[in-house]
Amino acid sequence: MSDSTKEIASGAVREIEPELRELFTEVVERDPREVVKMLEPYPHEFVVQMLELLNPASALNILDRFDPPRRQTVLATASVEDTRQWVRNQTYPERTIGRLMQPPLAVFCPQTSVTEAAEQIRQLASKAIITYGFVTDEEEKLLGIIVMRDLLLAQSNQRLEQIMLTNPLLSHAGHVSSRSDESRAGSALPGLSRL
Repeated sequence: MSDSTKEIASGAVREIEPELRELFTEVVERDPREVVKMLEPYPHEFVVQMLELLNPASALNILDRFDPPRRQTVLATASVEDTRQWVRNQTYPERTIGRLMQPPLAVFCPQTSVTEAAEQIRQLASKAIITYGFVTDEEEKLLGIIVMRDLLLAQSNQRLEQIMLTNPLLSHAGHVSSRSDESRAGSALPGLSRL
């Protein structure tokens, strides 16, 4: 392996240059105000690379502490997708899940075949760890969730709308829509406890 190493950050596997790698360790351990001072001498492109390695909430905490001109320049230097997500996340109150959001990668239409979805996920897997796929309509409204286990066990000619979890967990009163969905949701989302 060369001087660069592979790091897993924000769900993505990235090549990291030695200087970035060294500073990354310090950045994750320090207060955002200290990080802003540490990053001050670095060019905007370097700052963007650093922020992209962090989880979205940490990146925002740092970004929010730059003076407005520097913040705007960093946002202008970042990719359109990163900027859009950071700006969107800023609309959520601090210490809420909205600040942790990242753009979904595995998004499909209901008519996508299992074979097509699997191929797209293989390509995405080189950039990120994919645990779930999302099925949306034309207006990007969530219709269902694809669990990788279900995708693996499905017939290749099945469509995602046939295997997706619809309403795996309802947001009101903690009720699950059906026993079938409860069973599937429990196995699909093991980190959640059932009420």
